[in-house]
Amino acid sequence: MNNIRIQKYRNPLKLSGVFVLFLGLNCLVFAQNAWILHLSVVTQNNLYAVSNNSISFNEYYQSACTAVGDSGTILYSYNGNNWSKLISGVKNSLYGLTFFLNSQEVLAMAGVGNNGTIVFSSYNETSFTLQESGTKRTLKAITACSHCTFPLPLVVVGDSGTILYSGNNSVWTSQASGTIKNLNAVFYYPEYLAGYSNGPFIAVGDSGTILTSLDGVIWTKQNSGTKKNLNAVSGGRGYVIAAGDSGIILLSKNLTTWNTQNSGTKNNLFGIYYMGVPMLVKRSVKDLTNETFKYYYFLIVGAHGTILSAMDSITSWKSYNSGTNKDLHSATAFYNSNGSTRDSLLIVGDSGTILTSNLPNYLLSKIITTKQSGLQFSVGSASYTLSKKTFVSINVYDLKGRIVKSIFNQMQQPGEYKINLPSIFSSGAYVLSLNVGEHKIERLIMAGR
Repeated sequence: MNNIRIQKYRNPLKLSGVFVLFLGLNCLVFAQNAWILHLSVVTQNNLYAVSNNSISFNEYYQSACTAVGDSGTILYSYNGNNWSKLISGVKNSLYGLTFFLNSQEVLAMAGVGNNGTIVFSSYNETSFTLQESGTKRTLKAITACSHCTFPLPLVVVGDSGTILYSGNNSVWTSQASGTIKNLNAVFYYPEYLAGYSNGPFIAVGDSGTILTSLDGVIWTKQNSGTKKNLNAVSGGRGYVIAAGDSGIILLSKNLTTWNTQNSGTKNNLFGIYYMGVPMLVKRSVKDLTNETFKYYYFLIVGAHGTILSAMDSITSWKSYNSGTNKDLHSATAFYNSNGSTRDSLLIVGDSGTILTSNLPNYLLSKIITTKQSGLQFSVGSASYTLSKKTFVSINVYDLKGRIVKSIFNQMQQPGEYKINLPSIFSSGAYVLSLNVGEHKIERLIMAGR
């Protein structure tokens, strides 16, 4: 217990945001917004879209992410930190991409961009094939019907109301959209949605344009209730969310009624990522009733480094410090080596900007602190409150899960406590784990001299 103090006190100081403890020459930071900024060493081009290579909720291939951007840039990474460049064979900017199973049921990737560009590559191939799109208009986004029979239908949207459809992954036909507005994003909803027997396609665009289709061929215009440009669309667990200029966020449960959410920002929003929380971690996170948490999570990114997130009822959007003022365009998640969990979030943006966040520490803490009954933990003050006599353990781990220091392990009486950490860590990132009874809360800490 040398250099360790766990102090019981009457009035704990509760701060919000980032909490810093100055301990001699060391500085430990509680990183509530634990985003790590990577400036790509392989490109300074703007990156507009990123996706992982999962094509369904239950089937995964070797974990990898691909990003596309200006001047035909295509990058891939297996860990979010080290990126390699693929030769796309085109100089046109690429704005959208998707992974899907082709007619041979082999994982493939397609990207779309300026001048009607569509590039295609099968998984593990290093070269791309340029496909004939039949248009010179800018193509903004592409999606695949992940729950359809093979070959999976593909839908592309773009400027001036352009919609392209391919039923065989190679021949593209133009579809009537009923609008001349630019279409900026398209999404296939892979789950049940009220009023739809099959998952619909949803496209969004300028001046509040929202189009829906059951087959990617016949499209119906919906009333969004806004004239603002919509730049992104995604959904899950019975919700569809669209986001766009001036911080607008729209939510719908049936695609006909769209409700405006308070985003808390006026910045333009460019990308949305959705995931279901139970898919995130191997270990079970349980509340006081001993039931597994069943939340869902939306991440929205936008201009000037904007990052927003919402969970569960999607009634409150929280802003996070990204550490950059660059425009952020797209987000996804990485999978671990066996494909069973998502290890980290990843965001791409202008000037080769890449952001990552360790997922369990970034997200699990938010899940646990939404169920605080009998257990309170303040990120700002590094304090906790016990309502009854409980066994408490406090440990520090490295990012590979290896224990670095066991700080405290013993029974404690009811009351409020404050943690004073020892200044013994070398520079780097660590995970502080607080275990109170059956409950665990983790925070990422950064140590530096």
